[in-house]
Amino acid sequence: MTAVEERPGTRPARLVAAGRCPLEKLVTRSEFGQIQEAGDDLLAGTAIKPVLPW
Repeated sequence: MTAVEERPGTRPARLVAAGRCPLEKLVTRSEFGQIQEAGDDLLAGTAIKPVLPW
């Protein structure tokens, strides 16, 4: 049995493509006007990755 080396960064992409890493559950979307609330949620631990679209 031999080990196959992967290019760096390919494993996370494969996990997302396979549905084993559901990014949509990690992202919390807020309006840009709610930037303070998004920061507060991040610090409180209620949001993992706040996203503020322009």
